[in-house]
Formats: sequence, structure tokens, C-alpha cells
Amino acid sequence: MGRRAQLPTVYLVAGRTIYRARFTVRGRRYTVSTGHSDEGLALEEAKRLHAEAQLDRLKPRENRRTITGETALADVAALWLEEVEATLAPLTLKGYRSIVRRAILPQWSSLSQINANSIAGFVNVRAKQVGSVTINRELVALSGLLDWCKREGYIGAVPSFTRPRAVSDYSAPDLQRKDVARILAELPTRETHRKHYPAREFFTVLWGMGFRVGELWTLQWSDVDLDNRHVTVRASRDKSRQGRTVGIGEQALAVLKALPGDRVGLVFGNINLRKTLSLAAARAGVTWIHHHGLRHARLTELASASHDTAALQYYAGHKHLATTDRYVRSRTERTHLLVDAADKGAATPVAPQKAAPLKKGVRR
Repeated sequence: MGRRAQLPTVYLVAGRTIYRARFTVRGRRYTVSTGHSDEGLALEEAKRLHAEAQLDRLKPRENRRTITGETALADVAALWLEEVEATLAPLTLKGYRSIVRRAILPQWSSLSQINANSIAGFVNVRAKQVGSVTINRELVALSGLLDWCKREGYIGAVPSFTRPRAVSDYSAPDLQRKDVARILAELPTRETHRKHYPAREFFTVLWGMGFRVGELWTLQWSDVDLDNRHVTVRASRDKSRQGRTVGIGEQALAVLKALPGDRVGLVFGNINLRKTLSLAAARAGVTWIHHHGLRHARLTELASASHDTAALQYYAGHKHLATTDRYVRSRTERTHLLVDAADKGAATPVAPQKAAPLKKGVRR
């Protein structure tokens, strides 16, 4: 049975402001630019392009060769990376490309060579070269490639394999609010940054909302309601990250209201500020910090302020409560309060109350 004509969808590639349209007509795939940065106008243009394609007036994507088990894996991987370009953050896509080039292509030359035994051999070889965290990351990329091949009908089933448990020695720094304030004060603003990037504004919102960087990169003004003080975070296309609507804190709200522009399209877009954050942390006297450390610190602060774990799980966008527990680390002062309270209770035991004297004629 052939594929049905799919309704057009529009999407943004991270870091870009022009929407693309994607649809399938009579088994032919179309991915074309709509020429609009407004989602509503882009959807209307996508419908027009879809109608043109049904009348055979629109040129489809380049004809692709038929993929079989003996097709060169380099060609299959390149096609896969092209397909997932619109669903992955730029840094994730860059990592996948590096993994394909460095680890996957030297091991296999075609799809038919990838099976459970060859994957197990791959893990054994890589275990002598790199750590378990790297192996796990490479197998995640391989699993994504194989899942895509199965959905496209290039393979019948995905080989079964287990990923080694990733053991990382990374520990998020125990940042206090005063530490974050010093870091934010050292960051350049849009006026003082050499490329006019809103570094301080970006990380202030990132800290205040507890977002992932990818969520802030793809945040659109249409999802921000400044009057009612809430932001709608859309779910990722592969549903690995939950969609949610969360409130905006006072600090982040003030920054968003002060941002210049016509409030159309992306709020910030894809700007790489990792080096800027590291330099600001060094000037503030804080040990090296990754941008994800701000999310850890913010979620820990929210956990300290409230015991509503269900609300915190929803706010963080985690599917499982165990993930929230792993992100929220108990701060040092909280553990001090814990043991101090226990020691104080042990040092001053409650004296037993003496029984009241009985009146004459009353038995115990």
C-alpha cells in the first residue's frame, strides 16, 4: 500500500528564522522554504505549496537512490543526518556528525554488516580506547540511525543490543544564588559584547527559567505571554522532551520585557556563548561552570523552596521523577541543617514526665 498524501507541516531549523515546509505527495517527498518567519504565514504558504505539488507543478526533492543492505553506510548516514537536522539542536547534530565520522564509519561499511554480534564487538573494541560515557553516546547515535532506517523501511528490525551503563565523574557545581549573581554581572550585554550578542540577557533567562539551552534557542515570541507571565515550551519532535507551560520569574520577566525588537520569530536564536560564560565565571571567582550547571542550581533552589515534587518534575520537563531526583542535588547547607537538627535533638533529650500523684482511694 502506498503512502497517503501527508498534510504539510512547517518547522524551524535551529538558528534560522525562515520556516520550511515538509510534506509527501504520492510517495514523493518535498522540503521547501516558505520564505516567511511568521508561523501563520508560513503555514498558509505550505498549504499552497502542497496544492501545487498535488497538481505536479512543484519540483520535489532530489531523487534519492534506493537504499538496500549493501548501500554504503556513509550515504545512509548522510541522509539520516539531513533528515534529523530540523529536530536536533545544533550542538547535538554536530556531535552526531563527529560520531559517525569517528566511530561508526570506520567499523561498518554497509547496513548489512550491522548486527547484534558486530555491535558487541564494537563495544569491546571501543572499551579499550574510550570510557563508558563516550561508548554510550556513540551507541545512542547508532540507535537513532537504525531506528530511522527501520521507519523508512530500509531494514526489517533493529538489532537488539544493550548500552553499557554510563558512569560519569561529572558533578554539577553547588552554585549559590550569590555565585550566579556574580557570574551574571560579569557577562557582557548586547551593547558591550563584541558581536552584540545578548549574553547577560540570555543566561539571566536561562537561570531564571531553569531551561535547557536547546529550549531557549528554539523559544519563539508566539510562545511567550508576558501579560499572564507564562511560557509554553513545545515538546521535541521525537517526544523525548515533554511540552509544558510554566510561569516566568520576576528576573526573567524583566529581561524579556526589555528585549528590543518586534517580538516576532525566535526570542534569542542559536548563539554559542559557552566561552563567554566560562570567562565570566573565571572573573567572578567561580570554578569552571557548564551552562547546564545553571539548570542544576536553579532546580535545586526551587526544590529547597517547595516540597511539591510533582510540580517540579513538570516544571523541569522530565518524564520520570527519577530524572528530577538525579538533577536536584542537596545543597551543603541543607545537609548541615539536617545533621545539626539531629545532633541538637540528641544532645537535649526530652525529660520523661512524672506521673501525677494519685488521690486516696484511686488505683493505678
